[in-house]
Amino acid sequence: MLKKITKVFSFFALLQMLIYSCCNDEYYVFYNSMSFNAIDTLDEDSTTVASENLVLDINFDYDYVLASHFKPLKQLSNCAYATTCDEDYSLRDIADNVTVTADVELFGIEAGNPINEYLYFINPYTLENENIEGLLSYLNTTNNYGPDPIKLVLREALPSEITLAFSLQLDLVDGDQLESTAETITIE
Repeated sequence: MLKKITKVFSFFALLQMLIYSCCNDEYYVFYNSMSFNAIDTLDEDSTTVASENLVLDINFDYDYVLASHFKPLKQLSNCAYATTCDEDYSLRDIADNVTVTADVELFGIEAGNPINEYLYFINPYTLENENIEGLLSYLNTTNNYGPDPIKLVLREALPSEITLAFSLQLDLVDGDQLESTAETITIE
């Protein structure tokens, strides 16, 4: 009888190992770094830009960590499901606040203070202009961890002959911050 129980247990243990050997891994995604760039959509030279051609690009670099590094070892028989073989990526960092500033006075707002209300976020799925809260929602709910930049545009034209640099700060719920400053540009 003991031999039969040992054989049955061994059979199910081997079966579970076979199921896991064909499965892809689950990954947790964390923000690693961010770059913020002022882009001239008309040409490649971003040192001088017409206000209507200015786009602010946000690019993220992510860390992908195997979820198994965070999970305790489970019992063999409780987690052998054929549906667990899909590769899964889940964002573990939650964005709490986005702040965009300029190093000069803009729209009556002193240098270094947020100019969020003068920016639109272009939603890549709908191509609609949304406010910065839409950007937070997009960052916290999508599974888009690719190389495509997130675009911000100004609601109003900037004054001519002004030289400035934009900065972006992303606050995460866990207290971490990502910061980046675009290169200095001159508005034509």
